[in-house]
Amino acid sequence: MKYRTFISHAWAYNETYWAIRRMLDAARDGYADFDYVDYSIPDHNPVLDTKGTLLTGPRLLAAAIQTRIKQSSVLLVPARMFTAQSDWVTKEIDYAVSIGTRVIAVRSRATQRAPIELIQKAHSTVDANYRSLYNAIKA
Repeated sequence: MKYRTFISHAWAYNETYWAIRRMLDAARDGYADFDYVDYSIPDHNPVLDTKGTLLTGPRLLAAAIQTRIKQSSVLLVPARMFTAQSDWVTKEIDYAVSIGTRVIAVRSRATQRAPIELIQKAHSTVDANYRSLYNAIKA
């Protein structure tokens, strides 16, 4: 089955996006019943308007992000302190919660502190490994 994912991240910390993508790829390689489609908006694939120009207006960008989250079955959020400091990440989490999209907080071994609000809003918090991520997405 293909799971529709949206990886919430700040472009300034795009290594967390790639780390979660590697875990999703490992889950796809390790489990025959798992595949995914990534609806995220990473810096290498930004949202463009109909003319092919980078979408920069906050309202238009927010609408595009909401559309992608609405298409997703799960929102994956790195459980790192920058998520609490990012208005965009906070808006993504709040929107996902408001429409019933499951939020999974992904805690890396290097993370000593995770944002309390994220942990409270998340449906689950998992260790940053492909097995834990697979089990949380399948739940």
